[in-house]
Amino acid sequence: AYASSLADGEMPAVKKAILMVSFGTSYADTREHTIGAVERAVQAAFPEMDVFRAFTSGMIIRKMRRQGNAVDTVREALEKLKQQGYTHVYLQPTHVIPGEEYDRLCADAAAYTGAFAVMRIGKPLLTETADYPALVQAMEQDGVIRKSAEKAYLLMGHGTPHIINQAYPAFDYWLKRSGFDNVFVGTVEGYPTLETLLELLKEHHYREVVL
Repeated sequence: AYASSLADGEMPAVKKAILMVSFGTSYADTREHTIGAVERAVQAAFPEMDVFRAFTSGMIIRKMRRQGNAVDTVREALEKLKQQGYTHVYLQPTHVIPGEEYDRLCADAAAYTGAFAVMRIGKPLLTETADYPALVQAMEQDGVIRKSAEKAYLLMGHGTPHIINQAYPAFDYWLKRSGFDNVFVGTVEGYPTLETLLELLKEHHYREVVL
């Protein structure tokens, strides 16, 4: 694809980018402490690549634009990368589960098949079976969750009508199997609901709850 504009024996310039794709949030402070923190960690891990941002939530993108904070959709970001001459593009979602947002990401990226020498799409946090115990172990090692008879932890996901919503109760199962009887997984718009978690909490005598 590049040979026509190159001199004999000349190799095309390799220009690599990582496109970090998130659902998004319109709250600036939260955005930098969460999405921004992940993006900075990725940039530190891959200093030879340029890191860019795209969001998948149309509602969030529209709200941010009204606030004067423009953010790209996946298609807009890929078009810019194409125009800027990037040859290797790696899309990595910060999505927890491969649901509707991830399906849309993959569909948008498919429109750019052949636009780059290399284009790869990474997987969300909980995709393979091995991801569940690995996440439990990582959260325990980082001190995010601890086994306790007095303190409970509520881990809240977005929730989705997509069939992959079952990932949330599956993760709750893995937590319980790993001995974290005091850690509960719920969702805002799926199942388990917050009401379900509150009912479970009432069955115990926790002195503190971490959301």
